[in-house]
Amino acid sequence: MLNLSGKIDQGTLELLALINQVTDEMGIEYLVVGATARDLVMHYGYGARIQRATEDLDLAIQIESWESFTEIKDRLIASGFQERKSPQRVVSPTGMPVDIVPFGGIAGNNSNIRWPPSGDVEMDVAGFDEAHKSAIQVLLQQDP
Repeated sequence: MLNLSGKIDQGTLELLALINQVTDEMGIEYLVVGATARDLVMHYGYGARIQRATEDLDLAIQIESWESFTEIKDRLIASGFQERKSPQRVVSPTGMPVDIVPFGGIAGNNSNIRWPPSGDVEMDVAGFDEAHKSAIQVLLQQDP
C-alpha cells in the first residue's frame, strides 16, 4: 500500500472521502483512473513533477447495472454534488468535475457500455477489470 497521508491537498482529500463514503455504503468498488491517478502515484507517492494539471477526476466504478449507476450518481448528488447534462459527469461541492465510468458486469461480453437512454453513445471499457485487479491501493490519511 502506498502511503500518501499528509501529502495530498485538502480539497482532493475531501472529494475522495465523499466518494469513498458513498461507494462504501453501496458496497461498490472503484478506482481513480486517468491523470489524477497518475498524479496521486507518481507525484505524491514518488515525487515526480506534475507535467499537466488535471481539471477533473475520472472515477471507474465496478457495477452490474445502469440502476446501480443511477443510484451512485443520485447518492453523490444527495451529498452535495451537482448533476450535469453529460450522463457521466457530476461536479463536486468544491467545483471539481468528476466523470463516472462504469465497468464490470454492466459491459457484458464485448467490453462496451452504451449510455442510456438511447444507447447511441458507446464507450469501450476494455482493460478496466484488469486495471482494477492490479490497482495500487493508496492510504490517503492515517486518521480516520
